[in-house]
Amino acid sequence: MKSVVEILSDLVSIPSASSLDNTPIIELISGWFPDHEKTIQEWTRKDSVPGKNLIVKIPGADQSSSLVFECHMDTVPTSSEWETDPFKLVEKEEKLYGLGSCDTKGGVAALIHAVLNLEGKPATDTYLVFSGDEEVSCSGVKKLKEDMFFANPSFVFLEPTDRKVLVAQRGLAGMTISVAGKAQHASYATPEANAKHSAIYKMSKILDVLIKDAEEMAQEQDEFLGSNTQNLGVINGGTARNVMPDKCTLSFDRRILPKYEPSAEIVRITELLKTVAADVEVSHKDILPSFNTKKDAPLPSQTLNILKKVYLEADFGGFQAWSEAGLFAEFENVIILGPGSIAQAHKANEFIDKKELESYSPILKKIIMGTV
Repeated sequence: MKSVVEILSDLVSIPSASSLDNTPIIELISGWFPDHEKTIQEWTRKDSVPGKNLIVKIPGADQSSSLVFECHMDTVPTSSEWETDPFKLVEKEEKLYGLGSCDTKGGVAALIHAVLNLEGKPATDTYLVFSGDEEVSCSGVKKLKEDMFFANPSFVFLEPTDRKVLVAQRGLAGMTISVAGKAQHASYATPEANAKHSAIYKMSKILDVLIKDAEEMAQEQDEFLGSNTQNLGVINGGTARNVMPDKCTLSFDRRILPKYEPSAEIVRITELLKTVAADVEVSHKDILPSFNTKKDAPLPSQTLNILKKVYLEADFGGFQAWSEAGLFAEFENVIILGPGSIAQAHKANEFIDKKELESYSPILKKIIMGTV
């Protein structure tokens, strides 16, 4: 029987960036479950990259409900900044280095090790879902939801959670907006002409409104998520220093608390901006939902009790980034859990602490078995 570190080593050895067909890593994982019931779901991204979801079923004592572990197997791309081979697991000072070791192949290795070492039936039917492209478009998990066949499911999304049980995440409302002006010689740029014809001038007024609105929304505070946020990410406009700009474009996103619905916020913000610039155009929208599970619901409360027996400092928390858990917000039992820290994700020399990795196999086993 392979150790959890050996399983992680095998997973890291297979390149699985979001841009790649994930068949090789799906075939590796499938080989570890030769005697289990398995389902393959096929999907294709908008950019024509094909992919597969592997669903492994472990029959439980109670078949009226299901526990579903969702694992995205894709990683961000590698880079020249790596000091070791990103596809070879390297141990240094009790840390395991490798691409995806933290996000999220470490958690996947712990889950696979836990399932392969189960003694007896799980408390309920348990499903392991191995998907792809979470880092770019979530086509895999959208296919999962479209064809979902789980009875009364609860969900555990594997992500690095800093020894916490995460029960909430903000939604995302992203927009690209533009305003038009009229190109003229800069010598005509009087205050009156700027107000009428300069696209950058118009955008500056929009920025003032966005900043004020975001500052007001930032006064709200959530127990786990902090405040609403706004990032003014990219701005482009103009052609030359001596030409009044005829177009200016701004891309920004807001991470909003679960009380807000992202699509409704985009409508509200658009209407607000039209009070400043009636000709403002929205050319792109990103809408990603939040989730907010009650911490006294069965899955989060039981999971925290299990985690606290290993890590006394364990507590509930919120996911500061965005995960696929938001797509399953309508279910009452949705949590994010896994070894590692999000601070180690999406960067060169990614690592996971070896002892923490090893500790999560028995933690996940207890969750599956329903033993607190």
